[in-house]
Amino acid sequence: MTFQLFLELAERQMAAPVKARIRANETRRTKREQQHDKEQRQLSAYYKVQRHQELDDALAGDDGAKLQALIAQLDKLRLETIPQLAAFVRASGWHTAAVTTLFIARRLAGESIMKLREKNGLEPFDDPLPGDPATPEQDLRDAFADNSEHSCSIIKQEPKMQNLETSQTKLPAQTSGNVFAAYGESAGPGHIVGELLKCSKGDWLAGQENRQIADGTTLVAIMDSLVVGLQRWENQRPVAYRMGLLVEGFVPPQRDELGDTDEALWECDDAGKPRDPWQFTNYLPLVNPENPDQTFTFTTSSKGGLSAIAKLCREYGRACEKEGRKDQYPLVKLSTGSYAHRDRSRGRIKFPVLTIIGWVNKVDFAPVVDPINDEVPY
Repeated sequence: MTFQLFLELAERQMAAPVKARIRANETRRTKREQQHDKEQRQLSAYYKVQRHQELDDALAGDDGAKLQALIAQLDKLRLETIPQLAAFVRASGWHTAAVTTLFIARRLAGESIMKLREKNGLEPFDDPLPGDPATPEQDLRDAFADNSEHSCSIIKQEPKMQNLETSQTKLPAQTSGNVFAAYGESAGPGHIVGELLKCSKGDWLAGQENRQIADGTTLVAIMDSLVVGLQRWENQRPVAYRMGLLVEGFVPPQRDELGDTDEALWECDDAGKPRDPWQFTNYLPLVNPENPDQTFTFTTSSKGGLSAIAKLCREYGRACEKEGRKDQYPLVKLSTGSYAHRDRSRGRIKFPVLTIIGWVNKVDFAPVVDPINDEVPY
């Protein structure tokens, strides 16, 4: 399944310290969940005991015989005999019953009908629309109310939830394009859509002019357009690519398949050390949810950047698997983290962070791709 591809990428790409922190967090979360489950089981057991006690008290009360007769009818209830049960209730004089006993009787009848309907492959409720004839189930509820002077006082209702409308960003309409447009086994600069986005020394920078993007900026991560693989650098520019769409199952080639293995011919980095011309790289398209014309491609070859995308893939893959979010994209907040380098002269090392803060529907965002963009905005 597609979500498994994101989990596998996260496992390959995430730095070991990040994995260790995630495992520690998951262990703590598992313990909290186990404690919560234990408390829920205890509450459920208490509720069952309470209900049994209520029923026993009602059966021992003045209306016990009447309640016992209703239970006997419910034990042999079938869908076609619900109208006869309603007639039985009307003839039983429930209007003289104590309020508590009447509540228990209505609850037992309602639960029996729901279980019966579900057993027969029906929805648990089938209330008619206004103006339509009453259903047998509704007639049974009315049968209790018809004979009760207390009907208004014994119907326990949960307080209605206030209709809170959260402020949501209006999402752009879906643009034309194939969700899984074929990229082939090589990906070039056409996969950098909109402005290039990078995180350099803790700053999010966009475009050729390195315009600063504020921490806390929220963008939509177009996960179906995530491109992974290797790109070859020469004279500080990418000149060759072996990259493809993750969701299409693209598997990057092994490094030794690409040649360029003679370190004596490699260019040197800022520290004067030979630098492998082939660098593992991710391209992740991001879209401003408030302005669909503003798009970015976060491109990274650094350990911190690859770990940030790997962590995002892990969370997204698990959300698809466990929360059913395969038809949604994550809203991510841009920020940075830092750690103390073991070489104290280098101080604290900053790295990008992509935090999921919400979700949007995929149908509102076509996968972002611009195959005619031939210039690399480096």
